[in-house]
Amino acid sequence: ADELRHPATGPAAWTALDEDFVGVGFARVSAEGVRVGEPLRVTDPDEFNVWGVPAWSGSEYGVAWVHFGDQDAVQFQRINPRGEKAGPVVTSVEGFFAMGPIDLAWAERRYALAYTRLDDARTQGVVTLAGLEATGARKTTLDVWRSDEWAENPALDPDGASLNLVWNDAVGRLGRSVPRVARARWESIELAPRVVGARGLYGEIHLATSAKGYALTWRQSREGRHEVWFAQFNRQGAALGGPVRLDTESAPADEFSEPDVVWNGTEYAVVWAGAEERTDGRAGVWFQRVSAEGQKVGVEVPVITTTVNALEDCH
Repeated sequence: ADELRHPATGPAAWTALDEDFVGVGFARVSAEGVRVGEPLRVTDPDEFNVWGVPAWSGSEYGVAWVHFGDQDAVQFQRINPRGEKAGPVVTSVEGFFAMGPIDLAWAERRYALAYTRLDDARTQGVVTLAGLEATGARKTTLDVWRSDEWAENPALDPDGASLNLVWNDAVGRLGRSVPRVARARWESIELAPRVVGARGLYGEIHLATSAKGYALTWRQSREGRHEVWFAQFNRQGAALGGPVRLDTESAPADEFSEPDVVWNGTEYAVVWAGAEERTDGRAGVWFQRVSAEGQKVGVEVPVITTTVNALEDCH
């Protein structure tokens, strides 16, 4: 699910894998967190579609996802403010080997799409930024980074007329990675990709842009348990202080979701899901405020502590 980008109702998109429907769903959510109208099945249940992401353009929604068929593709569907499909499904990118989740954002009167793929020789992972027209048709394409092994989990955040990007870049062949960040326009790179953070076992990395630059949250693995970390950087990619651990009790690896971060104009908010001893091992959703200086404000607050099973995603 994406953060709320509609002034009155925000979009949520997800991938469903159950007996009735395999594909991408969409729903509108009010500022109070109440679903508006009925959920919408965006994709054909007879096809294999995953990793749906929504964005609000100012007048309507767009949803993009990865379609697996004879060749992988990124497809796109316009959705009107009432939560109804508007126009046909558009294939924005096709004929590539997808490497993982994608991200979508609205900036400068077009959609920005970030995705990762294997190159034609199947030897390098490529991070690509595409500019899409409001219809979903591809307008521009920019390869931001080529990794000697693999790259995945890109995240986008508009930064004025530019776009900040972050992704996982492989280091060695043991599944370890480092976060890399870059800033780009539609057809040029403004800030060359650079490493931020230490080498480790990272899951999805999330990004928020603020007046100072941007902040990242990520999952750090240590001895079979996961921890939540936060770091802040200026617009040139230089660290503003050291990374800060946000959780006070690490969670088992199989009972933890990736953290997400947003900037509200004065401070950051970070959420994640995990099972901890203080909740009797039940999965819960946790919320932590972080100051503009990158320091914890108080301690993490349990939002939900009644779920029995582990939660997969939290945004």
